[in-house]
Amino acid sequence: MNFHDKRVHPAFLLLTSFLILISYRIISNIIAQNAETGRVGQGQGPWQPHPRFEYG
Repeated sequence: MNFHDKRVHPAFLLLTSFLILISYRIISNIIAQNAETGRVGQGQGPWQPHPRFEYG
């Protein structure tokens, strides 16, 4: 291995880009699942107007 050679190996570049893509998809999938479970878990309770205010 010649450390004075600054070129990046194509396989290394491909592997890192592939890992970044996979990790990005996993993270975005986790965020989307958390958003869905957060909406379902809330049960729309705090966001619905109270019956006293709703019916006056």
